[in-house]
Amino acid sequence: MENKHIKSFWVGFAFTVALTAWVYWLLRQKRVVAPEPLVVSGKLPSQTPLTSPPPVVKKQSLPVSDALEEIKGIGPVFANRLNAAGILTFEQLAATPADELTRITGVTRWDPADWIAEATELAAGQ
Repeated sequence: MENKHIKSFWVGFAFTVALTAWVYWLLRQKRVVAPEPLVVSGKLPSQTPLTSPPPVVKKQSLPVSDALEEIKGIGPVFANRLNAAGILTFEQLAATPADELTRITGVTRWDPADWIAEATELAAGQ
């Protein structure tokens, strides 16, 4: 009689494991349900005409950037900081106050007033 109980235990255990695995597999399935197309007056959305043409986006012309590295004391790092602040040309650099240039670049070794003077010369030469 003891063997019958052991056999029943293992059959029940195997059944429980199989059932648990099947339920786990069902819950892990990713069900993809495709939405049905929207039908308006018998036409699919891709067949309906546009009520108005799409808006035309105009490209803004940006000023051509000058090589600010030509100015003594401005390297790639300071040039990138100036470009990020919107200073792309020698004219823009010449029109920016020295204290603003100091704030933008965080310069400590160079005098931005020298940059402004050199930028003014380069802008006039172009």
